Amino acid sequence: MASSRLVVDLDAISANYRALDSMSAAHTHTAATVKANGYGLGAIAVSLACYAGGCRTFCVARLEEALDLRAQFNRCDITDTQIIIFEGVTHADASVYTQNRLTAVVNQLSELELVQSWGDKAPPFLVHIDTAMSRLGFPANEAEHILPALSTMDNYLGVMSHLACADMPDNAINARQLEQFRAITTQISDDQKIFSLANSGGIFLGAEYHFNLTRPGIALSGTAIDDRQLGAEMLTPACRWVTDILQIRTIQVGESVGYGADFTAEKQMHIATLGVGYADGYPRQLSAPNDHRARIEIAGVMCPLIGRVSMDTLVADISAIPVSQHAELTTATLVGAHYSISDMAGDCNTIGYEILTTLGARTYRQYNSTDTVLMDRLKKGEC
Repeated sequence: MASSRLVVDLDAISANYRALDSMSAAHTHTAATVKANGYGLGAIAVSLACYAGGCRTFCVARLEEALDLRAQFNRCDITDTQIIIFEGVTHADASVYTQNRLTAVVNQLSELELVQSWGDKAPPFLVHIDTAMSRLGFPANEAEHILPALSTMDNYLGVMSHLACADMPDNAINARQLEQFRAITTQISDDQKIFSLANSGGIFLGAEYHFNLTRPGIALSGTAIDDRQLGAEMLTPACRWVTDILQIRTIQVGESVGYGADFTAEKQMHIATLGVGYADGYPRQLSAPNDHRARIEIAGVMCPLIGRVSMDTLVADISAIPVSQHAELTTATLVGAHYSISDMAGDCNTIGYEILTTLGARTYRQYNSTDTVLMDRLKKGEC
């Protein structure tokens, strides 16, 4: 087994999904956004855990992600799911969407014209309306002109937008986006259409942001949405990052550790070399000297990282652990109850999203669940 392992609690993901879903009214369905390999935890595993929690709508960024997820659902004999692709219509063959039962998101006029040119072969689609991001979607003033013409299309499912500042509840842009999106939805008389605005942070802004489809992503992992720990009190962290101890040794005064000899021992020290590095996704920014911000837990002791993080290894000072215990030391915990994804992100001056999604392919994903049906499906999906 790989020396660097992300231990994922699928029961926690199911519980997080149900908790997020419980925040909305009965008429609102909670989708699961599983783009970027399920925010680093594994798209099929996260999807199956959410499916076990009641989810039937899944969102991804790109067509290839959707095709892979559909194929894995098929291996699990799951046929009652909707997969929405955010990035837009990027393939000129309608059959790719229809044969795989995919829902497109139309972001601009050229994509809409392509979908219309497919006639009765066109897949179901949502229209993305930009209300603040200036990223993807029709400007709101354009949407007002195109939406009435779509009312006769059976495959036109509804509209969506994306919140720019949902992780900042007090930001006035949230209310402005809500007002703009609500103004658009009130012009649509069909109450069977999908109206979707809220991402993970948007769910916590309140019921008025929920409409009839919410789209949490990172919150499913139990990772706090912002540096103020928004939502942390009701979500369960779903992963631990552990690694093997490859070697334990003693160094003397004046001996250095790692590339650049940035760390030099001022006294005799006991150190452990761990089988994880930046190729596995461990941030090089945490290299010492860093005021010992990174906290590595070994045998219940918080051990500081010393020297530079290298490609395959890093080194921890284990001098606080009695020498009599050294022979029994086999693993170290990089992320867990003692040091969260959010803690690591803060120490790297970034966000939890980046930490999770840059976890390397070399870091093995180990899945645990008490749900035997879920685990059996996971084995089928990963084959």
